[in-house]
Amino acid sequence: MVVLDTKFERLEDNKVKFDITIDADTVDAAIDSVYRETNKNARIPGFRKGRAPRTVLQHTFGEQYFTAYATENLIEKYSPEAVDSADFIALRDYDYDTDDKLVEEGQDYTYSFTILVKPQMELTSTDPVEVTLKPLTATEDEINQQIDTLRSYYIDLKPVTDRPVQNDDIVVYSQECEINGEAIEEAKEDKRTYVVGAGSSSKEFDEQIIGMSIGETKDFVLQSTELGIDDKYSTVPVTAKVTVNEITEKAMPELTDEWAKNNCDVENVEALRKQVAEGIEADKQQNYERDKSIACLDALAERIDGEIPREVIEDATTTALRNFYMNLQNQGFTLDQYLMATGQSADSFYNDMQEQGEELAKQNMALDALARHLELEVTDEDIDEAFAEADTEDKDALRKQWEDDHRMAVLREEILRDKAAKQLYADAKVTFSEDAGEDDEEAPATEEAAAEEPAAAAEAAEAPADEAATEE
Repeated sequence: MVVLDTKFERLEDNKVKFDITIDADTVDAAIDSVYRETNKNARIPGFRKGRAPRTVLQHTFGEQYFTAYATENLIEKYSPEAVDSADFIALRDYDYDTDDKLVEEGQDYTYSFTILVKPQMELTSTDPVEVTLKPLTATEDEINQQIDTLRSYYIDLKPVTDRPVQNDDIVVYSQECEINGEAIEEAKEDKRTYVVGAGSSSKEFDEQIIGMSIGETKDFVLQSTELGIDDKYSTVPVTAKVTVNEITEKAMPELTDEWAKNNCDVENVEALRKQVAEGIEADKQQNYERDKSIACLDALAERIDGEIPREVIEDATTTALRNFYMNLQNQGFTLDQYLMATGQSADSFYNDMQEQGEELAKQNMALDALARHLELEVTDEDIDEAFAEADTEDKDALRKQWEDDHRMAVLREEILRDKAAKQLYADAKVTFSEDAGEDDEEAPATEEAAAEEPAAAAEAAEAPADEAATEE
């Protein structure tokens, strides 16, 4: 860095003030650069481009024109370099205090600015975390559930005449709709097929049709969207007279040795159960490290002492969104396609991402605190290794780009977090119990999980076992 002096001090409210002094030679070079660039593009009567004397340029544009641009160029170049070299990452735009002072030829230039940075938060405890995971063995319930899923691929459809509508039935019904006693002819249907509980209609619609028998008629009062009626009726409750015409049940085949042999390529049911159990346990083994890391990060994040600043959460949310969009693009999906596939609204999606951002922020701040406690450092070898592992052919060019963009502090931060996370996992005390995770509404977020396969719904691993065990 071509500066005479760089000083910084931490202020209150997570702010850092920088005082930068740029030497006179660098100032003169910056002013000369503006003159050359202006001369190259300016149209001065009587002179060819690039040939106008400096005094003519000063008279045409005014001397302050050149010093103002030189000042702006110097500040934009050296401010982020100073911040990056000091290992800070600004959460907001720089707040400059230049007093409108411009550079002068032959003079050093001094200016100040303030940035907002992440706070150095502390942990309530730095002891190894204790987490509980589901055992790695397959239970009878898990085996039965997976076999039932296999059987569901071979369901038979059987007409029902001796009982009313139940959940999962396929119902054929007719409907006549009216608003305030006036019939809606376009809403009349003689034969509409509906799968009860499949989610294509509301829970209220399911509740009303369940229990109806063939030939029974019942009045429904619902919104138009529940009855397949045009949107022009969407603001008015519609009365629908619904008559059940047919009921069909989905009957799964009986689990027998013959069925297992014919459809699952095994000798008998016992062999099928053994094969399914092995597959479940293989999946659990494969997901164990991921599940352990998620549980450890969540446990560490709960130890953060204090409230995470809003700016830090917003920064983490932006990172999660960026990774999500990049992963979608890599898979050839658009956000609209993802929302349609998952049945989410845009508002629901962004609310979920904000929740993930808050969880990621807590985890990141906790790892930062743990790294400080462990007195971890980033070495030159760590930096070299990071670029050596980059997925690119020209690793030197990538490194230069990061250095030119003043993003090395970001890289050093990620290396420290990675080191802290590895130590966290290595020291963790893991207990296995079939009750693990049953109180959790959803798995804790991680930056990797937020970006991993966003076009597919994540499946939570459930692995109860007969006895609790503790990892050695």
